[in-house]
Amino acid sequence: MSKKRAEDDNRIKFLKKIAFFSDFDDHELHQFLTVSTWLKVAKGSVIIRENTVEEVFYILVRGEVAVFKGVEGEAVELTRLSTGDCFGEMAIIGETRRTAGVMAVSDCYILRVEPGIINRSNVFLQLKFYKRFCEIMVSRLDMANRRVAAARKAAGIREQPAALPPAHDLDAEMAGRPLIPATAVEKSADTPSSPMPERKERITRVRIQSQIDPDQPLPVNPHVARRLAPFLSGRESNIRRFTDIVCLDPVLCFRVLKVANSSLYRRSCEIATVPHAIVSVGMEVVLETVARAVDEGGRLEPFSGDRRLAKKFFRHAVIVARIAELLREIIRINIAADVYLAGLFHDIGMLVLDPLEPAFYTNINDPSAGISELSEAEAIHIGADHGAAGHWLYEKSGLGSAWQEAMRYHHNPMAAREHRLLAALIAIANTFAAARGECVGAAGLRDHVPENSPGWVVLKRDHPPFAEVAVGDFCLMFKTEIEKGWKEIKPDF
Repeated sequence: MSKKRAEDDNRIKFLKKIAFFSDFDDHELHQFLTVSTWLKVAKGSVIIRENTVEEVFYILVRGEVAVFKGVEGEAVELTRLSTGDCFGEMAIIGETRRTAGVMAVSDCYILRVEPGIINRSNVFLQLKFYKRFCEIMVSRLDMANRRVAAARKAAGIREQPAALPPAHDLDAEMAGRPLIPATAVEKSADTPSSPMPERKERITRVRIQSQIDPDQPLPVNPHVARRLAPFLSGRESNIRRFTDIVCLDPVLCFRVLKVANSSLYRRSCEIATVPHAIVSVGMEVVLETVARAVDEGGRLEPFSGDRRLAKKFFRHAVIVARIAELLREIIRINIAADVYLAGLFHDIGMLVLDPLEPAFYTNINDPSAGISELSEAEAIHIGADHGAAGHWLYEKSGLGSAWQEAMRYHHNPMAAREHRLLAALIAIANTFAAARGECVGAAGLRDHVPENSPGWVVLKRDHPPFAEVAVGDFCLMFKTEIEKGWKEIKPDF
């Protein structure tokens, strides 16, 4: 073994003990070492100078540093950081001046990371690095919010965000009445419904596209809305828990990312996750956005008030998202886009089409309707399928082309252009969810057999490591993995 390799192996063993690298495997840590610089810094050395411009991020591998700020010509110490902490992280977001200085108060080992180099490295490494980075930023924002709240409380200042609905109104809505009006009933097979709408002319597709408004209110999962009530009323402030709850609802995630990527807030890179949105535009803006979406969407009745169908829709979105993530991890496929969100968003077009023909989705499980393929039936009876509707919604909102293709082609991933692998993962995850009965459509639809998903053709063609894999054997193995992790995969609503 070469001296360099032995040195790297020793460094990797040490890095594994640091929380920042807890999710990294040996191969990824080797890659990280190749795109970062390992530095030894002597006690008393200034690592970052206040008011300088530098696009560099540091990870403290061993030692202790002091963060200080110049006040009237004197250096005032703000805090101290120790092994495993990070500093200089604002350089990841953009080219900004350093708001504080950092000095070593002991001999230190640090990793110097340049975002530009990270962005040219392996996609898996990028995803893990930026995931940890977002978690750190959200955690620090949470801590800052708590300190501000404590300071305001000590000063006798009452918290009342002006942009949010009054707490007592929201509490009353969540606790005192259902988000879906009491007139909406649980429908069963015996409940009469409106007949299936007639076939539509082809011109309807063009009209539907022109009528889609990215600002139109869309239904929000009432179970998720209730869980968000303490955050929106100010009674709870755990940002990580808030983020986890928001990420259970496709409409809320859509609204947050739409605002974060708008011309008012957009940064140099696309905001592609909810934690990134919180870091980029601030918790107050995200809270206001979520509160407005809950207020507007909570009054809507998806699928003509059929609560069971609505519950199936929202459960299906989360289950497909989680299965797609699991599938990506097992196959170890390089995809830059957020796979979870692609799965969460894939059927959002149904919520767009539903108001146009309220009788359609309530009839898809009726055997007399003769539906064997959902997208074909939507095109016939509504004028466009949900994949196209979701694509148009996100296109008009200016959101990622990867999500647009995943929505449009998750029933036909071979037709996708730039993001076939992402569309294939969602297509396969969709069939695994449907095979367990977690779907909106009838159990007899043709695309509910995982082994028959067209996604496998794309994987074998576009992902060389999968080319020789036997699909049937893989499906048996993956079904076992889903079964073992089903408690974590299915949402608790």
